[in-house]
Amino acid sequence: MIARSAVALVSVLAYCLLCAFSSTAHAQTPTGTIAGIVADPTGKPVARAKVTITNLDSRLTRTLNTSEEGSYIAVALPPGLYHATVNAAGFALLELPVTVVVGTTTT
Repeated sequence: MIARSAVALVSVLAYCLLCAFSSTAHAQTPTGTIAGIVADPTGKPVARAKVTITNLDSRLTRTLNTSEEGSYIAVALPPGLYHATVNAAGFALLELPVTVVVGTTTT
């Protein structure tokens, strides 16, 4: 009887570990992040600037707006080379090359 209980307990623990590791493996997608603050030449943050980030290989494009503090963040981006543009009323268009590396935040 004790042996049967021990086998059942080991089976339950093995199942729990299998479930835990399989969900962790799915959650670890190889991606990176681009983040920053858009500011004018005097250092004042630019709110509601349009930031467009395009992957040069896949043509995947993300468009977002800066916060009231001028900050932006694009998460879960596949690694690779990107072209970023920042457009805000009253300012010249800014274009930047950006490289996304797995597990890092590019600023």
